[in-house]
Amino acid sequence: MWLNESSGSDEIVVLFRDLGRPECLFGFKASSVESEQPGPDGTPRNYYTLEDAAVGHATVVRVNFEEEVYAAGYGLPKECSPHGINWL
Repeated sequence: MWLNESSGSDEIVVLFRDLGRPECLFGFKASSVESEQPGPDGTPRNYYTLEDAAVGHATVVRVNFEEEVYAAGYGLPKECSPHGINWL
């Protein structure tokens, strides 16, 4: 994962391969920060510390990724191109 700063906003980008189609590279993007405004001390609201906020947001990103890949009606595209990133 890395932060993609060239897009104008910070994103978490996850690149991965399907073992059944190793020639295809898949990608998933998510915001690197929660959309909620932080409290006056800089800590996102509803969290006690910045570490709690980071762990909470990482959990949200992971759940969204898993839902996109594994949930009924979603999943990986049936067709993919071996010549680039196949974005979900």
